[in-house]
Parts: sequence; structure tokens; C-alpha cells
Amino acid sequence: MTIKHLFLALALMASCAQNGTLPDESAGPGTIRIADLHRMSDSLGSRLLDDCRFVRLETNEHCLMGWPRKIRFADGLMIIMDNNNKIFVYQQDGTFVNSIGAIGKGPNELRSITNFYINEKEHYIGVMDPVGMRIVRHTFQGEPLKTFPLDKTVWGRVQDIDMTGDEHILITYRNSSHNPNQYAVARESDYTLLHYQLPFTTIGTSSCGMAYDETFAQAGGEWYAPGMICDTLYQFREGTLKPRWIIDFGLKHPDPEIIRSKEPYDCGYDPMAFLPKLGYSDGFQKVFPAGRFLYLMYLTQGVKLHIFLDPEKGTGFYFENQKNRNIFHSLDQFKTWNGSEMVAVIPVSDAMNDQAGEYALSHPKVLEVMRQCKEDDNPIIGFYKVPEPR
Repeated sequence: MTIKHLFLALALMASCAQNGTLPDESAGPGTIRIADLHRMSDSLGSRLLDDCRFVRLETNEHCLMGWPRKIRFADGLMIIMDNNNKIFVYQQDGTFVNSIGAIGKGPNELRSITNFYINEKEHYIGVMDPVGMRIVRHTFQGEPLKTFPLDKTVWGRVQDIDMTGDEHILITYRNSSHNPNQYAVARESDYTLLHYQLPFTTIGTSSCGMAYDETFAQAGGEWYAPGMICDTLYQFREGTLKPRWIIDFGLKHPDPEIIRSKEPYDCGYDPMAFLPKLGYSDGFQKVFPAGRFLYLMYLTQGVKLHIFLDPEKGTGFYFENQKNRNIFHSLDQFKTWNGSEMVAVIPVSDAMNDQAGEYALSHPKVLEVMRQCKEDDNPIIGFYKVPEPR
């Protein structure tokens, strides 16, 4: 080996040591130490507001919306499901187009709506009806295409669904005695179960979970998911979830034996209340897509971190809990990724009641959109660039 090649090899080794140990897949997951990631010293709020845009959703008698639970983008459209079990289609400038899913008892009608996924290749939306135990596919214009019956043992108490490019449906379950596993993988062609994934460490006696918090997220063309009360980030590959990274927050990793020692729990998330007191992490709570990054939210022992992780390289950066937090630049409001921006929901009623805070309400972009709003308007959609280091 020449001196030049030796120097390059040593430089690469040093880079890996500083930014996470790249995993050999045959040897298991690698480790990413938060202390080794780049700590952002400037304000997250100002970074987000200075490089963003806001869109008002049209409000009329045909699209009176509750709180948006899920947003997806396809064919230049925004598809939004609210907490009133309605699905609305908007143009990306906020113009209302149509709704999806007729409630009724007909062959292509729905008795309820609680979730949906997008088939981008075939240009349709699959709408889940848990009361009728069916999925009805619709065009983006709202026309029903075909109805598929569902197996209640597989599709009961579903928290979220998404579709991968290889035609798998990824199912996230609520934590309950009826769902011993956190995830499942189904075949999109007929919605039959392929296999369950990741048994819950502990199960609550009642059905509970971080309802409507999405857990699967895509970064760099790959899908990732967290384990519940766990520091491990899993990658979906070859039809299964495999450990990719262990996130080291500087605390002890959650211990399944200690978690199980205090069973039974009313809710499976109850151990998150006592684990930090014993010096344990309780895992990261949210995973959202952010381009080549994953956005991870971590909160324990009074510390809140907003982490942007490149899961391919094991590198990234983070912000500590922001000061002067307000709804116009709070990462609590983020829902999804539109292909180039992070997408957030901002309730107009809260902003009109001055809950946005002085800094946001004095920002020219916020002032411009708020001047056009009425208190009963549908939410504002915020589009934000990833605040990468400059």
C-alpha cells in the first residue's frame, strides 16, 4: 500500500468513527452516537421560517375539514384524511378538487374510513373501511374501482398503512392484547398476510398506541421503522424488517427484562414513564421522511432532540429543543414529505388566538398568510426545506 493509499484509508476510518459505525449487514446493526452528530447552534425556528412557504386550504361547504391526520402527495395533488373520517383532494395551491369515499352500504361504498395508502404506479388510492372490513380502491377523482374483503385477524386495530415500491403493504398496529406484533407485511394485490414483524416487548391490557403517528418513513429510496420503546432503527429489505442502526443517546438502552418485570400495564407505552428515572432511554417517538434524511424526534428526561439522520451513511445533525416555540415552526406539526419539502399542518384557530407566539406573528410570511384567514378556515399547510448545515 502506498503512503497516499494509507492516508486515504486512515481518513475514511476516522470519518466512520466520528459519524457512526457503518454496519456490516451480516454482523447486525451499526451504532450512531448522538454525541458524534453535528449539533446545530442556530435557531431551528428561524431556519424553518426563513426558508418556507404557506398554502391556505380552500374552505367551503364541500370540504369542511377536521384535524388532518394523514397527508400524501401524488399526481400533483394533496390527499388529506381528517379525524372526521373524510378524505379530501386538493391541488397543491390549496384549491379543493373533490372528496373520496362515499359512506353507505352499497358494494363500493364504505361504512367507515380510518386510513388509506397510495398506489403511485397505478394511480389510485386504497381506502380502508374497518367496520365493513374492506378496502375500496378509488381514482384520485373519487370514482370507486374495486372492493376487496379483509381478514379481520390481520386488519383489526390498524394504526397506519403504507405501500412500498415493490408492492408490499406495511401495516402498523396499535398496542393491545389483540395485536402481539408491532408490524405486518401484506401483499398489495389481494391484501393477504405475508408475515408479522417485531413482537411488542410488552402489551397493554387496553388498546392504545400513538394513534395516527406514522412510523414507517422513506429516505433515499429505502423504508425504515422504529421499534416501540427501543433505540433500534429497522430497515425494510427483502420483504422484512432488519436492524440497521442502534441510536446511542448516552443512556442505557431499554431493557426488555426490566420492562416486563412490571407487567401488566394498562397501556404498552407506560414503561416510558419510569425508564428514564432508571437511566434508560425510552427510544425515539417519531420517524418522518425528509428527503435523504429521516427526521427522528427524541424526548426523555426533559431533553428534546430534533434529529436529521442520513441512514445510508450513518451521519446527520440535530437541534436541541427550540426556544420561542410556536405552531408555525414546530416540528410537532410535521406530517410527511412532498418530494422536496417537509409538510406541516397549522391550525388557523390556534394562530388566530395568538398561540403562534410573537416571533412567528411578526414574520412577514406568517403575517401575509394570516391576513387572509378567518377563524373557521381549514388549516394552513406549511412547506419547509430541510434545515441542513450551511
